[in-house]
Amino acid sequence: MPSLDYLLAIASQTRPMIPMYIHLLASALFPIVTGAYASLSRPSTAAKPAKDHFDDEDDEDDDTPTQMEGLSPRDAIVFPVTAGLVLAGLYWAIKRYGAKVINLVFGYYFAGVGLFSVGKIVNDWLSLGLGVVFPGYYAWRGRVWRVETSQRKVVALFDGQERQDGMRESREGPLPGWLGNLGLSNTMTERLWSLRALSRQKYSVKLYAKNVVDSRTLLTALNVISAIAGTGIIAYNHFIDKPWWLTNLQGFAVSYSAMQLMSPTTFATGSLILGGLFFYDIWAVFFTPLMVTVAKNLDQPIKLLFPRPDEPGKDGADPVKSYSMLGLGDIVLPGLVIGLALRFDLHMYYLRKQRSATKTTETGETTTEVVKAEYTTATGLF
Repeated sequence: MPSLDYLLAIASQTRPMIPMYIHLLASALFPIVTGAYASLSRPSTAAKPAKDHFDDEDDEDDDTPTQMEGLSPRDAIVFPVTAGLVLAGLYWAIKRYGAKVINLVFGYYFAGVGLFSVGKIVNDWLSLGLGVVFPGYYAWRGRVWRVETSQRKVVALFDGQERQDGMRESREGPLPGWLGNLGLSNTMTERLWSLRALSRQKYSVKLYAKNVVDSRTLLTALNVISAIAGTGIIAYNHFIDKPWWLTNLQGFAVSYSAMQLMSPTTFATGSLILGGLFFYDIWAVFFTPLMVTVAKNLDQPIKLLFPRPDEPGKDGADPVKSYSMLGLGDIVLPGLVIGLALRFDLHMYYLRKQRSATKTTETGETTTEVVKAEYTTATGLF
């Protein structure tokens, strides 16, 4: 049995690494949790929500179930084989042509991917912040309040409806909770209403070229700001410097976006994917030098970096900085299964809320139909 002194010595050696371990766990969980919740959309067991005629911002249907790329059992079998071939090819290319050439090629590729993924995660962060500052509904002092942008007022709801008996309660400013009691001037209140309307205003952008392209999309001010921010981040990382935290930001963004683009079709498929990649990792990391060599030589957002305590330099030299690594595959693949579980939970929640209703037709026939509960998104509700 190890002595107490031995255990204390081990604990003393491990203590400097504890912050790094906490950093690693938090960084792995962050994209998994946020990506899983971001992948939620109206399930087939929920009814389309009714239009809110008080909210003139919601002029388009944003509640269409998200179409994700389904991963079949065939994909689960092909994944480890494809990953092994790609890894071996990268290992050979690095040994044959050097890491500099490979980094140059992959740099442009990940710059294109990063423009989309970083812009998306920045847009979602800004949307979350906007929903906190300017929510559509919020609870305050035991009441639910509805923000009516078109009429620039906030009214209290009773059993989901506005009172019509002269006992109507309202607030002047668009800010929620105690922020609405700050006693702002009329000018400042008007500016806040204008800012709220501007931030949620949608602009229709059409792109047309005869016999080439004909598309239409909706953009908001947040979309434009996010695109500019994403472009600036990628440009800085590509042309100026590549600090570890900026590499991690791109890794977060890629993982976050991937979890919204694809999903296992069944839990059995998800288990097959995890099982196959488990043995692939053992082979690539412990039995061959492929994974470690590629990860160390590719300075691209294919991994997360975590600063370790400085190691003393040799012969009085400066301390040596080193990093621990976590591949994005170790985040995305478990995240896909967790996201599937969360969407299944939402599916079952609305399935349990379904009710049967009996209707009599004009011919006197009695039919039974399923009544689905309306879907409620958590966006903008505080």
